[in-house]
Amino acid sequence: MDRLFPFLCHQLPERTPHLAGAAFPLCFRCSGTYLGLFAAYLYLACSGGFKRSLPRIPALIAGSVIMLPFLIDGWANTLHWWDTPGWARLLTGLGQGVMLPLLLVPIASGNVFPDDWARFKHALPSAAALAWPLALALGLGGALIFTASEAVFHALGIAVQFAALLFFANFALTLLRLGRWAQSRRRAA
Repeated sequence: MDRLFPFLCHQLPERTPHLAGAAFPLCFRCSGTYLGLFAAYLYLACSGGFKRSLPRIPALIAGSVIMLPFLIDGWANTLHWWDTPGWARLLTGLGQGVMLPLLLVPIASGNVFPDDWARFKHALPSAAALAWPLALALGLGGALIFTASEAVFHALGIAVQFAALLFFANFALTLLRLGRWAQSRRRAA
């Protein structure tokens, strides 16, 4: 899996967490994204499983707000308007990472517009429900930044690899579901 990360992340040494001379497999921003993914998938698994419908509108708005720093800071750094420290890059990635599964899981399971909304639990029933996965993601991010333990550093490396596998499987299922939906729309027309 470590061989996959160079295709996903620039892994610049000055923008990558290090411990005792060992580099983390991802830069700070990508680490935040994948730790956020891990936290969101764990939230979904522990709060009722993966048969979900899209988040409610207020939760979607809140989710959009926590994804904005990733876009703003990412582009500002790309355009050399400013240079963000590692911990802030990690935080911007966390918000995006937390929201992506909450949007993709309902699409992949075909519950975007279910006929019976009562049968499916919303991925985010309210904006306040973001607190659980965000708190977990912040804890994981803090552990990455402040750890002095090689075991914790290594465990977080395993967590981001597991999150990457979950995300790519979820993304592939989402694409398949959207493809089937498009085919059914063409047949119906």
